Amino acid sequence: FGRVAYNYKGRYFLTSNVREDGSSRFGSSSKWGLFPSVSLGWRFSDEKLMAPMHEVLQDAKLRMSWGVTGNEAIGNYDSRQLYSSGQLYNGVSGIAPMSLSNDFLSWESTEQYNGGLDLSFFNGRLRMGMDAYVKNTTNLLYNAPLPSETGFLTLKKNVGAMKSTGLELSIDGTVVKTKDLKWDLSFNISQNNSVIEKLVNGVPFYQGSNNAIRVHEGGRVGEIFGYKLLGVFAYDQSNSFTPDFQQQLTPVFVGGVFQNSYLLNGQAYTGTIAQKHDTNGNVLKGGDINFQDLDGDGVITDKDRVILGCAQPIVSGGLSTTFTYKQITLTASMVYSLGGSIYNNADAVRNLTNSTMATPTPDYIENMWLKQGDVTNYHAPTQNTMTNKLLPSSDYVQDASYIRLKSVRLGYSLGKNFVEKLSLKDLSFFIYGNNLLTFTRFTGFDPESPVTGGALAVGVYNYSYPQKIELGLGFNINF
Repeated sequence: FGRVAYNYKGRYFLTSNVREDGSSRFGSSSKWGLFPSVSLGWRFSDEKLMAPMHEVLQDAKLRMSWGVTGNEAIGNYDSRQLYSSGQLYNGVSGIAPMSLSNDFLSWESTEQYNGGLDLSFFNGRLRMGMDAYVKNTTNLLYNAPLPSETGFLTLKKNVGAMKSTGLELSIDGTVVKTKDLKWDLSFNISQNNSVIEKLVNGVPFYQGSNNAIRVHEGGRVGEIFGYKLLGVFAYDQSNSFTPDFQQQLTPVFVGGVFQNSYLLNGQAYTGTIAQKHDTNGNVLKGGDINFQDLDGDGVITDKDRVILGCAQPIVSGGLSTTFTYKQITLTASMVYSLGGSIYNNADAVRNLTNSTMATPTPDYIENMWLKQGDVTNYHAPTQNTMTNKLLPSSDYVQDASYIRLKSVRLGYSLGKNFVEKLSLKDLSFFIYGNNLLTFTRFTGFDPESPVTGGALAVGVYNYSYPQKIELGLGFNINF
C-alpha cells in the first residue's frame, strides 16, 4: 500500500515498498502478513574521483537491499480439519476425519539482506557482477511428522527457522569482435549454505525415504544421516572384536582351515573376543554387514547413525558462449554442480534382496557375498528381513557432482539480398540439442533431478524421471 522511488542525478537511487497480503489458507487469527522492502544504489563511477579511471572502468554501481517476502504455497485447506465420506463403521455409512486442523498456521516469511557490485570495463566489453546475501526464513511451512498414536502421518505446521547465506559471481564479455567475427563468453559461480536455526520444541525429525534426511537445530539442510558401512564379514570368524567393539580382529587361516587364533595389528591376540549381534540377539555371520558401532554395545541401533554427507553442493554455476561468423551462429551452454551428495535409495532398496519382485543392481549381482572368504561390500542374497540390513547405509551415498552440456544451437541466416528478394525481413535455419552430455559419477539416471520430500529433504533419489535429451531443427521467418 505504499511505494517510494527516488533518483538523484542518475547516481543515487532509493526505492522502498510496503505491502500487506492476506490469505484465507491460514488460520483466522493469522491471515495477514506485512512485507516491507527497501533498496539503495550508488553509481560511484560518476563521481569526480573516478574520472581518471573512465578509460578502463566506464560504469560501476554499488547496490544494497533489504526486504521481507511471504510464502503461502500450501494447500487451500491445510489449516482446516477435513473429513472424507463413504466410510463404513459396523456396516453403517458415515464420515471420518482425514486431516487435523491447525488454526495457528501462519505466513512463512523470509527476511533477506543483499549487497552487490556491478562493474563494466572497456566500453562494455567486460562486465562483472558480485552479490552476497543472507536470508532468514521464519515460521517455515512444512509437513511435520506426527506420532502414530494420532492416527495421522503429518500436519502442516510452522516448524521453525532457517538461515541461508551465499555468494555469487558472474563474468561476461566479448572476447573477439571484428567485422565478420564475434565471440561472447559468460561464466557464473555461486555458493550457498542453508542451516536449520530453530525447530518447534527443538525436537529433531527425519524426512525422505527410509528417513535418510535428519532435520535438527544447527544442522545443514539435506544432511544424510545413517549407518557407516565398514564392509561385509568375509568369514563367520570375521565377526570378532575387542571388548569395546572399536577394533576388529583378523582370524588366522592355514590352508583354508581356521586355526582358532586371531591377530590384532599383526600381533597375536589373547584377550577377550566380542561379537556383534542383530537386534534379535543373533550373532552375525559371514555375509552379514559390519556397520560402525559408535556406542560399543555390539548391536547396531539408531544411536550408531552418523552424518554421511549433505545434498548441498560446494559450488554451482554455468558457462555459456555465443560464436558468430558472418551468417553462422553457434551457441552453447554448460551447467555444473561440484560437491554434495545424493542418497541412492532406489538402488539401496533393490539390493536388500527381500523381495522376488525387485531385481538387484548389476554391480550387486556381480559382487555379492556368496561363500566364506568372499571380500565385498555387498551382503549375502538372503530374503529374510535381517535387522542387519539397515538403511540408510553409507554404501549408497554417492557423489552428486556433475558437468552437463545443457544446450547447443547452430544457426544459419540467409543473406540480406536473397531474403529481400523473397519480400522477407529475415530467414534463418537452425539445429539444436538439449541435455546432450553429462559427466558424473552418480549411478542413477540424473544427478540434476533427484526426488525430494520437500524443502528440508533434498537429495534422496528414487528413480526420478531424468531430464530428456532433445534433438531438433527448425527455421525462423520474419516478415
